[in-house]
Amino acid sequence: MVDEGSKYRLLYSDGDIREKAESLLKMDPDPVPRFILLKEFMKTDPADREYKKAYRDVLSHGYVKKFESGQTEDGYWGSFHGDSEAVLRRLFLLGLELSHPCFQKAGAFMETILRGEDIWHQRCEKQDHPGWWLEMFMPLVTASNLSLIDPQNVLLDKQIALWRSFAEAAFASGRYDPAAEAAAQYEHFRIRTKRPIPFYSYYCVILLTSREGILSDGLYKKILDYCLDRDEGMYYIYDRKPSVCVPISDTKYFFWWMRCVSILSRLKGWEQYKARYCNWVWDQMNADGFWDLINKPGYSQYVLSDSWRKSKNRIIDSSIYVMRFLTDFRGI
Repeated sequence: MVDEGSKYRLLYSDGDIREKAESLLKMDPDPVPRFILLKEFMKTDPADREYKKAYRDVLSHGYVKKFESGQTEDGYWGSFHGDSEAVLRRLFLLGLELSHPCFQKAGAFMETILRGEDIWHQRCEKQDHPGWWLEMFMPLVTASNLSLIDPQNVLLDKQIALWRSFAEAAFASGRYDPAAEAAAQYEHFRIRTKRPIPFYSYYCVILLTSREGILSDGLYKKILDYCLDRDEGMYYIYDRKPSVCVPISDTKYFFWWMRCVSILSRLKGWEQYKARYCNWVWDQMNADGFWDLINKPGYSQYVLSDSWRKSKNRIIDSSIYVMRFLTDFRGI
């Protein structure tokens, strides 16, 4: 069982984070990290001239222009599962406002999926039942992604209620029962498959944390405890036990571990464990008081600067990645 995080107190304050942001701004960051520092850590007023100029610089940046020009008229990029999902996460991480046309067009496309008017424009993955992809997976993934853009959208209601019922069935006995979870899914879909979609999958966690109070506090706590102690981590994200902290010197696994834990931090009950993990990450700073991932993550969506050829850019981006975690940036 995970240690009681409530025994710990945070080693840092909001003021400490602000000081880090001020120091990073003095390093003359590129447009995207500069805007994120102003917006998320300095809490600059959006009406402020400096904020407006910084956001204009982001909007005119090649990163954003590439995605604007690459988006289809229907609102997606490449294959929805994989390509479009990655672009949406990238746009979030670049700091774009949800009113940006890329988000709005993608959201409109996802609405057509949930209304049953369209499907993903890609080849269905082979599964042990032809309905798994179209009837189980596609609506869940679509709803999960739409919830990041528009969590109160009424088209999410059906999927939220459905996957809530599966999570409740999974823990109806008081502890996780995968057979009961699979039975509940079969009862609804009438699809016999060796691949039921468990509550601890990335898409379920995102969807079930998209609004307040979808699950009871007690069930959220059970899910969080189970996910933190799961030896195989979270499929798609991290394949080790999340409750085991990873040092920043292990760049690859530190990056994926922190992404996994940041996603789990969306679950109610996280406050009990927050200090334990955040203090560990805080202590991974280097002698200069910043964080350095050393090697570019394979998941390049988290690279914000124009280039990592300069060590200062690597340190700025690494520090922003860490500081977002330390300041409750909702994992995606």
